[in-house]
Amino acid sequence: MSWAERFENLRQNYVSARRTRLLMLGGLIAAAGAWPMYSDTMHHLTGKPSTATLIEHIRECTVEYQRIGEDKRKEPMACDAAEEFQRLNGSNKIKVSQNSFARVRFSLADGQIHEARSPRGSSVPISCPLARQLLSSMPQIIGMTSGRC
Repeated sequence: MSWAERFENLRQNYVSARRTRLLMLGGLIAAAGAWPMYSDTMHHLTGKPSTATLIEHIRECTVEYQRIGEDKRKEPMACDAAEEFQRLNGSNKIKVSQNSFARVRFSLADGQIHEARSPRGSSVPISCPLARQLLSSMPQIIGMTSGRC
């Protein structure tokens, strides 16, 4: 066997090994992409109906200010009082940050009633995927399906 034949055999082995690796990588990528679709489809086929109710909208404010000779302070305060405090002392001296929350109540598949609180306008990870979906849309009453939580 000459060096040219050995070289050709090595090249063919390298090409077939590379094809095998690419085929396996493509299969893994396809499986990783197909799993969420399969899981979501099974969830909708076998899920139990559930209804969530918006209980209340909550506004919380934090006031940040600094007195002369002291460190900066951050204190929670009622939003109306915080806005009045800022108006009286000036917006350059008092910083008011407002957070809006929503409380939602829904029942789980096993009959338990669960309440969730989430900042509005952001997706906060919650242990229950149903709660994450409910809190992201936020109408007054939401009807969705939930088979697991």
